[in-house]
Amino acid sequence: MADILMAEIMRGGVVESTHFGSGVLVSATGELQAVWGDAERQMFPRSAMKSLQTLTILTHGTKLTDQQTALACASHHGETMHETAVKQWLLDMSLSAEHLSCGSDMPRYAEDRQRLREQNIDASRIYHNCSGKHCGQLAFCQHQGWNVSDYNLVTHPAQQAMLAMFTELAGEPIDIVGVDGCTLPAPRLSLTGFARALAKIAAPDLLKGTMSKAAEQIMASTMQFPFLTGGTKSPNSIMTAASSKKFFAKNGAEGVYAVILPEARAAIVLKIADGSMRAADVAIAGMLAQMAEQLNLDRDMLNKFSVEDMHNSANDKVGVCQYANIMPIQN
Repeated sequence: MADILMAEIMRGGVVESTHFGSGVLVSATGELQAVWGDAERQMFPRSAMKSLQTLTILTHGTKLTDQQTALACASHHGETMHETAVKQWLLDMSLSAEHLSCGSDMPRYAEDRQRLREQNIDASRIYHNCSGKHCGQLAFCQHQGWNVSDYNLVTHPAQQAMLAMFTELAGEPIDIVGVDGCTLPAPRLSLTGFARALAKIAAPDLLKGTMSKAAEQIMASTMQFPFLTGGTKSPNSIMTAASSKKFFAKNGAEGVYAVILPEARAAIVLKIADGSMRAADVAIAGMLAQMAEQLNLDRDMLNKFSVEDMHNSANDKVGVCQYANIMPIQN
């Protein structure tokens, strides 16, 4: 199989651009329930795997509050709520922003950047979208008694523990480990393997001991605090909030999306071949809408997310990015 058409850019009533990709829906017991394109496509999950990293942290006994758990799963936009939470977490650990291995950044939105300029505040690692994940990994290191100075290296025991967790839950070996944008290791998995691992979080009763409790905490926290996991304008946060606690949607760089569905006991994963996040936003919603009856989801709500209006510099609507509505192969 090969990647299939996933999203189209429409302008003037005709197709201007196209985006191809692949996706899968996998049950918590490992059944491949639906396939869009190539189920075995190799991909880097990037930030869509943060729930698996957090699962590792919690499974080893690290104590996190529900808000910290949501933040550890986040690619946040540096809004005040994120800044406050990260600063407090570092303070609780007696650490500073300099202990975070991610680079310095500014908030995503213009109004937040302006707020910092007015206060003469420079870029900081606190505003990096992965700072919550890094706080979680620092907490993991402190709990285990490991060195925090090089926690981002693939040879560090924290990263080795996470890679072991990915391998166990995905049920496949990891052949390549790259480096993510935030300096942490970036393992490569197949779409099916990644979805298989995530789907297990959707069914904590199938897991044992602390891993079961960790999965429960991740699902409860991310759905209770959806805007901590992204931002007030983040499509994945807005979609999670609109789901009535039916799922947790999480994006990842280069056109990756993952959705964990506890009621349906499944996970759905998408990779857009050219890395377009705009295409990924609409495609994941369209895929969920196609499976709405099977997954007991609100099709009308999802259909609204499967089309994104495009505007020109005068804020006039000039086109749309829309899901291509290619039906999956279902088992």
